[in-house]
Amino acid sequence: MNLSDISLVIPSYNGIRVMKQCLETLQRESPECEIIVVDGGSTDGSLEVAHDFAAAFSRYRVVSVANHGWAHATNRGFELATGRYLVTMNSDLFITRAALEAMNTRLERDPGVGGVSPVLLNGDGSRQKFFGVFYPANWSAVEHPRRVNLVYGCCAMLSRDALERVGLFDENFFFTTRNSTGAGARLGSGTVLNSCRKRGSP
Repeated sequence: MNLSDISLVIPSYNGIRVMKQCLETLQRESPECEIIVVDGGSTDGSLEVAHDFAAAFSRYRVVSVANHGWAHATNRGFELATGRYLVTMNSDLFITRAALEAMNTRLERDPGVGGVSPVLLNGDGSRQKFFGVFYPANWSAVEHPRRVNLVYGCCAMLSRDALERVGLFDENFFFTTRNSTGAGARLGSGTVLNSCRKRGSP
């Protein structure tokens, strides 16, 4: 599957410990995707790491903004993005091609779905739990879709059409959890799905 219609937006602030590995993983797993790093004034060298990637790979872009929080940074990245599908992801997340393909397939298959989030795994392979939501090990929304109350701001693929209908994230909120819950609510009659995994195949 060609993923050139996907733009990944990575808000960043002093993420030197993870930025290089995040970008290396994206270059290995999905070199045709557009990657936009939105830096909020980092002072630890992570901005320079992002610039190095942008100098080496034409589909990487870096923009510096004032640090007004996750929503502000993500929105600035979305405004620059050219893809049909927009992904927000934290710099400490390492996503596989299979996960991107699964989310892309879900959105392509059902135009009524406005956004999908992955099932996230910790470094040891255990599943992360958000807001009391936990999914069994053999569950996958690719085969068994279900409505959920939110998309995870740390990693979500949204259709451009859906964002144009509901608008960008509310920049009055600084941190991701309220933004992701609000996005799920604003999608209204659309469907938000949890569909794949942070690591490994969907």
